[in-house]
Amino acid sequence: MSNKRINILVAEDNDLNAKLIAAVLSADIFAATFVVDGTEVLAACEHEDFDVILMDLRMPEMDGFEATDRLRKSDKRNCDTPIIAITADAILGQEDKCRAVGVNGYLTKPVSPDDLIQMIFSQVQKG
Repeated sequence: MSNKRINILVAEDNDLNAKLIAAVLSADIFAATFVVDGTEVLAACEHEDFDVILMDLRMPEMDGFEATDRLRKSDKRNCDTPIIAITADAILGQEDKCRAVGVNGYLTKPVSPDDLIQMIFSQVQKG
């Protein structure tokens, strides 16, 4: 990964959260594409290769659970891309539910910049 930028798809429907994530990913080592729901995640994944996907769980049209499940069951590009769930729902069992549909990492909001960067690097290195 020496000179290659980490290509990240960010699924986040809240403008403020998207701006905060964009600020964290502003370093020269990241290239981020932003979408607002699961249907846009699936569409973006058909046209571009991503190193990691940051997936909000609660979005309009199609939530992060359904988008992850559909992506994992697909035989198209990006079906094995690491997915990091980012959610404000820090409820018991939520992480297990995420893992059951194929999420690789799990962070709760508000996400600290250091935790987000560390999680991205750990998932990209595994891939």
